[in-house]
Amino acid sequence: MSSYPECEKMKLVKDDAETIGQFLEWLTENQRDGNYVPLPDDLNDLLSDYFNIDLELVEEEKDQMLEEIRVANKNETKM
Repeated sequence: MSSYPECEKMKLVKDDAETIGQFLEWLTENQRDGNYVPLPDDLNDLLSDYFNIDLELVEEEKDQMLEEIRVANKNETKM
């Protein structure tokens, strides 16, 4: 299992999320009067809910990755 499970989940659904996001943007831009259903301001929140991805955990994992890179770089410069 990956050290970054939430990022892995995000990577696995990337293509589908982009397709759905593009469709929702198109739908919003081409909305006709009638059955208008407003979408949230941030499609990332909607998509993360749909794909069950915790964006806060993603940020924590990214911070962890950066820290590991910093430590690795620091160790390389000491050599």
